[in-house]
Amino acid sequence: MNETPKDPPFFIPESFLNQLFELTGLAESHKGFILAYVTEQGTPLVLTKTDSQIVELGLQEALQQYLEELTQREDIQFPPLESEE
Repeated sequence: MNETPKDPPFFIPESFLNQLFELTGLAESHKGFILAYVTEQGTPLVLTKTDSQIVELGLQEALQQYLEELTQREDIQFPPLESEE
């Protein structure tokens, strides 16, 4: 039985993540990012790199606000059906 070789799973190169990190914040401080993406198998992944806990907490708060606003917009665009009330 001949098996065809599988392609290696996709991953974001560490060099790209390091470059992204360097492009954030100021020259020597306030650097960081949270990156969410989906793998080829449909698995969501979240990568985080920050230079301090305060930056990480700030990014988490910004994401939380974004998700809340997104949910509110979806509620406006798709109000509940009468049977759901």
